[in-house]
This record gives sequence, C-alpha cells and structure tokens, in this order.
Amino acid sequence: MTSECEITSNAFNEVIKELFPSEKKLKLATDARAALQLACEGYICQVFQDASLCTSLARRQTLIPLDIHVAVRLRRSGGDRLLDGYAD
Repeated sequence: MTSECEITSNAFNEVIKELFPSEKKLKLATDARAALQLACEGYICQVFQDASLCTSLARRQTLIPLDIHVAVRLRRSGGDRLLDGYAD
C-alpha cells in the first residue's frame, strides 16, 4: 500500500463536513486528517476487492450494489478473515 491518496484533499474535506455537519469548527491536525484519509481509502479498496470476489463467486463479470452490500456485511460480522483465503 502506498501513502499517496487517490481522493483529493479538498474532496475529502467536503466528505468530513458532510459527516459532521454540527461540528462547524471541527479541526483536525494535517497529519491526523491525512491518516484518516489513508485509512478510509484503504478500507474502501478492501471493500471493493471483496465485492469483486463476490462478483466472481457468483460467476458474473459486472459488480452490482448487492456485492458491495455483502462485502460490507461480511466485514462487519468479522467475515474479513473468511474472504482472505479466496483473494489468491
């Protein structure tokens, strides 16, 4: 994993503002914001990898919203360990 972010910092700042609308003066240190952004992007990438695996296991070529939903549910239930063996 690289430390370069794919989402621009301005776009990520807008997401933070949307997530915390009541915290108008929410301030995060630059390093903290970068770490949060990196962690979010890493999580999103893992979810899409897992969703892609769900697509493959269903013998489809097109990823559908249900695949993402299943991947997120498995991650929330601790199923991320279940999907690790299929990534190879």
